[in-house]
Amino acid sequence: MALSFWLLALLGALACATTHAGDRVLRLSDVVSMYRPSEEIARVYGITWQAWGGKPANDSEEALAKYRESRDQMHALGIRVSASVGFRTELRAFMAFDEQYMDGICRDIAGQPTKVRDWVDLKKEYPYYWGCANNPRYAEFLRSRVRLAMLGEPDALHFDDYRGTSAIALSNRCGGFCDSCQARFREYLRVKLAPERLRELGIEDLDAFRYDQFLAARGVSPEQYRKARGKAPLYAEFSEFHLLTSRDLVRELRDYAWELRGRRIPFACNCNPGSAENLLFAQLMDYFSCEVPHGAETHACSTAPLFTLKIGDMLGKSVAATASGPDWALVKEQNLVGLVRTWVAQAYAFGHFLMAPHYQWCFNQEKLSHWYTSKPEDYAHLYRFVRARAPLFDDYETAAAVALVYSNPDFRLGRRGAAQATSWLAERSIPFDLVAAGDDWLDETLTADDLAGYRAVLLPTPTALDGPQKQVLDDLAAAGKLFQWAGGKLADEAAFFDCLPPPITFEGAEGVIAEARVVPARPDAPALLHLLNRNYDAARDAVRKLGPFTVAVRRSLFGGREFTGAALYPAPTGLDPADPGASTPLPVRLQADGELIRLTIPELDLWGILVLQP
Repeated sequence: MALSFWLLALLGALACATTHAGDRVLRLSDVVSMYRPSEEIARVYGITWQAWGGKPANDSEEALAKYRESRDQMHALGIRVSASVGFRTELRAFMAFDEQYMDGICRDIAGQPTKVRDWVDLKKEYPYYWGCANNPRYAEFLRSRVRLAMLGEPDALHFDDYRGTSAIALSNRCGGFCDSCQARFREYLRVKLAPERLRELGIEDLDAFRYDQFLAARGVSPEQYRKARGKAPLYAEFSEFHLLTSRDLVRELRDYAWELRGRRIPFACNCNPGSAENLLFAQLMDYFSCEVPHGAETHACSTAPLFTLKIGDMLGKSVAATASGPDWALVKEQNLVGLVRTWVAQAYAFGHFLMAPHYQWCFNQEKLSHWYTSKPEDYAHLYRFVRARAPLFDDYETAAAVALVYSNPDFRLGRRGAAQATSWLAERSIPFDLVAAGDDWLDETLTADDLAGYRAVLLPTPTALDGPQKQVLDDLAAAGKLFQWAGGKLADEAAFFDCLPPPITFEGAEGVIAEARVVPARPDAPALLHLLNRNYDAARDAVRKLGPFTVAVRRSLFGGREFTGAALYPAPTGLDPADPGASTPLPVRLQADGELIRLTIPELDLWGILVLQP
């Protein structure tokens, strides 16, 4: 059984559940809440989706009826409900499930049970250990939690801390050394490495092999391993083993949920797809409901989160983001409402979501886990603006002039040039798509057709790409359409702009970025420019209002289309209880000037949608 399992895992090339075609699970005008909102919060924000939903307390008729009543209350408000299963946050339930629960706990390289950030249950004051998903005891517990979640008949399913044992094994906590992990690692090696290679490594009897003993025999102490595990012999195989087993458990539990539910329901994880390791799992999901660091400590509107959003676009999946625990801790401490508003605007402008921040988890070293509760007037007006102007969000996509190559082989080597280039392009209002070049972890193959519609292609270098994917790029270089990103910048910026003159420029305003969006299937639909004012003043916790200024747009950005008029739909600056999403469009002067369309913007506060009418 184990041999066939690993053969499938290694040779399957991840041909599972990558979805590009069809509608996304979330509409771009949806409003997502992490947790169950009160009726008041649901109405004032216009919430349509609950992403992290919990589950029935137990399988008694009383508990199931209570959960379903709560679900039905959400349905009556127009909210779809997702149930949740936590891979590392349900230790108390595991203790009740299995009296021998310590046999299912992760062990580190020294054989000690691993704790989750040294959490302490405030009621019983026991150490909060990390369950091992490779252990049959803990795996069966997780199946029981999925089963309980499906008894509530939810609309969707969410996994928190989905990476399970692989997360602790690949961290400096150095988990993944329990007996179950060692047994499964032996079977992985049996398939992964040839007998000759095993003998070269000094492994004569694979049945008796343990990785911790293997390291000790070579003079690698637990402390040395913690400090430099990436250099340890067999670490590449050990880390891949943990990622693959964790990936396959997520797929198994997802499929089990669908079987119990009797149909496929939308599936998400707390998975930020902006790393090669997380992308291994991301292909199993229908959308992402995840924490994305927003850099609150910089007191500026960072474009770094856009890389995660663009990865979502690359996969054809929506990202319902929240900021990180440390971000929310700082927002709570310093009352940075205005900064969070810039996060909301940026996420929606680029076709994704910042989950409604009415109740957010915070974390820092001083207070550990705590909570931030906002007031409806802090943010609800922005979400109601989205709901009121849904036709300006739903079905729209980036009007991309540039393709930025995402190379999974390079990201696995720690090369993050594509993330750097994402911010560079966004901050210059150059609309772009991320285009995937895959490998045995990411089931995507870059082809000439993938890049045919772009004016220019940007490739982070150096690159580990080879074979047919590299040939596609070499052909583009010969045609003068390929440009290299190296050392944190364009290798030849002048040549890039000769090939692609700036598609959007501003006259009379600084600190504004624009995201151009169209409905590809509807050439009669308006073209849009989301204008984001990034002039955030930390002392005032607000952006500095701009205007008047001019936006110059090259006709080629929208395929040479003619426009008869334009208007700016500004996001409201406050909550009007009588009309929460109210926004009065402002007239915009449109002037044709050869290759350019000049648009005079009377004023811009936080965010406005410039609508170009055919």
